[in-house]
Amino acid sequence: MTALITLPALVHADRSLFSKFTSVEEIDRRLAAIGENRGSRTKAVLHSDKATLLYRTGRMPEAAAEFEQALSYSSSRALRRHISLYMGKAYESHGRLDRAIEAYEEALRYDPKNWRRHRDLGGLYEQVTLHRKAREHYTAARTLSPREPSLWFVSARIHRKMGLYADAEALVRKADELGHDENVVAREKSLILEGRGRTKEALDTWVAGAGGSQDLGDIARVVYLAILAGDRPLARENLKRLKAGGAPKDSVQLYENLIELGPSGPDSLLSFRGKFPEIEALVASFLNRERTP
Repeated sequence: MTALITLPALVHADRSLFSKFTSVEEIDRRLAAIGENRGSRTKAVLHSDKATLLYRTGRMPEAAAEFEQALSYSSSRALRRHISLYMGKAYESHGRLDRAIEAYEEALRYDPKNWRRHRDLGGLYEQVTLHRKAREHYTAARTLSPREPSLWFVSARIHRKMGLYADAEALVRKADELGHDENVVAREKSLILEGRGRTKEALDTWVAGAGGSQDLGDIARVVYLAILAGDRPLARENLKRLKAGGAPKDSVQLYENLIELGPSGPDSLLSFRGKFPEIEALVASFLNRERTP
């Protein structure tokens, strides 16, 4: 799967106010009363708390700007750690991943043994396709919290994206042993097995994890893997599901042709090689204009 932007949870920010004020309006009145050249540390606290309140209500660009303002004043280590973390989350949530990475790196500097900080930073690096940096932080997170199954899963995913399929398979197996979501694990295993050339296993694993999905991209992948594995009956069965689900006619036609060509079908579409990193990216682009999971 891809690394998709996920809005950060807002539930912890209400514990992290550093003043007695609980509304933006109260804080603005207090800031106005301080005066321009006074109360540097107090201003840092107030701007941070204002940013936190804006963050809690989903006003992320405004929150990020207030956190930046808070950092312009002298403040305590605890406050700067809080500001860096939530400023990073605010930037991430509205797509400023460059600024989010900077803020998360600063938050990690204050809290280097927090596995969640490494995980979050790894996720950002994965989103911007800096895979080696992502692997570095996922590995650090896994070392700090070796019983957390999600960390083995994301480590497997980043190794698969780097083409390190044997390592990825071992890592996803550990995620499964530790109890990570079995359907999610099955999907990732399928992608890894395909990368290792074990198409029949990839097909069986995908069907186990996503075979009942009504998503057209998921169904398309069953058709694709069934073609590679030489299972034409299963490919035709799922082609019917694509038609019933309203897949575009050009996509359906493409799959019908691939089924008739058999396992060599994808290889016969050499004119598309170089334009697409893998054949399912091509067929998915006809289907829903994005890669299959």
